[in-house]
Order: sequence, then C-alpha cells, then structure tokens
Amino acid sequence: MKKYNAVILAAVLIYLFSAVTAGIGIYSTAAVRSAEYKIEINKIYGALQEGVLLQDVDLSSFRHVKEVSYLPEHQLKEEKKSTAFYEEKNELGIQVVPLFKDGVLKGFLRFDYEKPPFQAEKIFLLTEVSLGIMGAALIFVLFYLKSRLIGPFLRLKKCRMNWRTATCPGK
Repeated sequence: MKKYNAVILAAVLIYLFSAVTAGIGIYSTAAVRSAEYKIEINKIYGALQEGVLLQDVDLSSFRHVKEVSYLPEHQLKEEKKSTAFYEEKNELGIQVVPLFKDGVLKGFLRFDYEKPPFQAEKIFLLTEVSLGIMGAALIFVLFYLKSRLIGPFLRLKKCRMNWRTATCPGK
C-alpha cells in the first residue's frame, strides 16, 4: 500500500513539474518569437551604415518592419518635427536608433514594426487546463483503483489478522 501511495505522489509531482515546465516553455517561446523584428532592424541598420540610401531599402522583403523614418541631427531642436518623429502609429511598435557615420551622429532612424502575433496567455491557459484535466483524470483513476482493487485485499488482510476473534472490520 505504501508503494501505491508513492505512485500517487509521483503522479502529482510529475503533473506539477509538467505544468511548471510548460509555463516556462510557453513564455520563453513568446520572448524569442517577439524578437524576430530586431533581426530585420539590424539588417536594415547595417545596410544604411554601409551607405545604402533610405529610399533604396526594399521593405517588402521584410516581414515585420513596415516603415523606416529618418530624423536628421539638425532637426532635433525643431519641436514639431521631433514630436512627430516619436509618435506611435496604428499600434505598430517603434524602435529608435542613432545613426552614426565616421563616429559622428548624423541623426536618428525610426523603425516601425508589426509586433508578431503570439498569444502566450491563451496558449498558456489552454495548456494548463489540458494538463489539469489529464492530471485530475489520472489521480481519479489511481484512487479508484486503490479503493476498488486494493481495498478488498486490505480488508481481507485485516480479517485474516483477526481470525481468532471471528470479526472483520466493515461487517
């Protein structure tokens, strides 16, 4: 019986380990997936530093980056232009990067990118509910087997111990 209780405890511990591991995996996947736009930004930024003109950058070959804007260094003091440069548009994410050429600040680049669609909360909830249902079903089966399969043998064992008094618990 002690071994069977250990099996039940092991099942509970395996469920808890699986639930925690699944949660960590889902959230780490979301963090990695949401960083794909940074690779595209770095490619465009590298091309612009090498001398490619902003107009010559083909944004259609990039999945996440939708627009690149440039604010020259001499326009930083103009409030209207700098305010417009930093405003968000249509729920796109923005990343502003300084543009240096020969060690001198030339201005700032603004990258507008689509945030990758990854709904970690929904996936996390679905995974945890599924694991919970499977864990509950497993525990139910183990307790059912304990009461229906092992229980009669335990009662029989107790009756055999009390054979001299001719009484059995539960009768």
